[in-house]
Amino acid sequence: MRHHLFFWFILLVTFAAVWSFADYKSPAVTDAAQAEKDLRQFNDWLYTFGAPPSNGAIARTVARAKANPDDVRWLFWAGQWGVEGRVHDSDWVNGLRRATEKEYPPAMALYGTVLCGVSERPASDVAGGLELIRRAAAKDDPLAMYQLALAYSAGLPGVPANLERAEALAHRAVDHGMLRSLFVLSKLYQARGDGQKAQQYLARAIDAGDPKAIIMSAQSYMFGSSPDFAKAVDLMRRGALLGDRRCMTEFATALEMQLGGQKRDAVLEQRLLRRAISLGDRNAEAEWALGQVNGSYGIGVDKPTGLAKLQRLAGAGVPGAEMDLGGLLLKGKHVKQDEQAGIALVRQAARHGNPMAKLVLEKRGLAEKQR
Repeated sequence: MRHHLFFWFILLVTFAAVWSFADYKSPAVTDAAQAEKDLRQFNDWLYTFGAPPSNGAIARTVARAKANPDDVRWLFWAGQWGVEGRVHDSDWVNGLRRATEKEYPPAMALYGTVLCGVSERPASDVAGGLELIRRAAAKDDPLAMYQLALAYSAGLPGVPANLERAEALAHRAVDHGMLRSLFVLSKLYQARGDGQKAQQYLARAIDAGDPKAIIMSAQSYMFGSSPDFAKAVDLMRRGALLGDRRCMTEFATALEMQLGGQKRDAVLEQRLLRRAISLGDRNAEAEWALGQVNGSYGIGVDKPTGLAKLQRLAGAGVPGAEMDLGGLLLKGKHVKQDEQAGIALVRQAARHGNPMAKLVLEKRGLAEKQR
């Protein structure tokens, strides 16, 4: 009996070892599979509004770029995160430059925008940057087509706007899978007075998950001539679920204000604001500071800290902070009333694109005339 048990034990151990070996993947194979997965995620995010890359994926990209300085793909993506502010190391813009020198079209397109000043960095070579983008577009790179469409739709220093060229380039970009160009086409048709086509492309952009299109449409429902708060909130919720930080902040505010039949949910509101803050949304910081002042969003009151933060953010030109602090001064709640200072802040918020500020000024008959 013991011999039989020993035999089955040896057989089981051998089978387990063979099974484990058959399922085993070397670190190199695993790393290669992870690299391909990361690349797919990056490209989905860039072209079709896929999920934002995780911090882990970005860290792996940085490590790969360091380990493989001749691989243009990792040079490009490491440079991308540098431009986006996700990697706090200005040297990574050199990754874009080095990939550009190797004639990698997406890097040429993105580095060209850096030179043109389209990114947060000041322009250093508009003509050279534009030439790089043109060369990448000639190689049928959809990112370059999209960036060139943006350049021609708005114009650059020394480069006058050309709506026809912008439209043609945006269509080419869409045909090559760059869904971010749908919203560009919507705005181009709006500028040309073709409202029907503008709405068609806006709807397509929203269906694709473009956060800019979602925000613009939500604000239209919120602040337009025929408000529909329920539709506005649905759009904000959708944008928040897609991971857009601005939509998270707007949705939290809508819940707090009980717009469109919504009910307050302090836990969800705080979660949304925290996530938006972690993604760098300064308007979310302003809303959190407002909660510290007046207890909104279910945030514990700490008025001195909240007011100091609102003042600092407003001084930095954050529209939400300018509107929140201006509103407090106008109402005289939680702070000493000062209508003059309040109106000045609301005006600043309106100039910085805050739609609520524009509405407040209109109701007070103080709206600035459009030039």
